Amino acid sequence: GKVLQSLPVERAQSSGGMAWSPDSGTLYVSGGNTGNIFVFTKDAAGKWTAAEPLNIPDIAMRPRLEDGQGLAFLMGLAVSPDGKTLYAAN
Repeated sequence: GKVLQSLPVERAQSSGGMAWSPDSGTLYVSGGNTGNIFVFTKDAAGKWTAAEPLNIPDIAMRPRLEDGQGLAFLMGLAVSPDGKTLYAAN
C-alpha cells in the first residue's frame, strides 16, 4: 500500500495507454499527442529507469487534421507475444 517508485512521463496529453513486454522487464506508455512512446526498463534490483522514448515524427505535438478526424493521438499499446513488435493505436 505504499509508493515504491514514480516514473517521469512528459506532461503533454498522455493517454495512459500502457503495455508490458512479455518478460515484464520493459514498460511502454503512450504519449498522446507528443509523438512519443515512453519506455521504462527494470534492472536486476527491480528499479525502473526511463530509457530513450520511441518517437513517431508524423505525430509530433501539433494539430493535424486527417480526413476530418481531428488530432493524431497515440493511445492503446500492445506488444506481440514474442516481444519483437510494439503496436500503437492512433
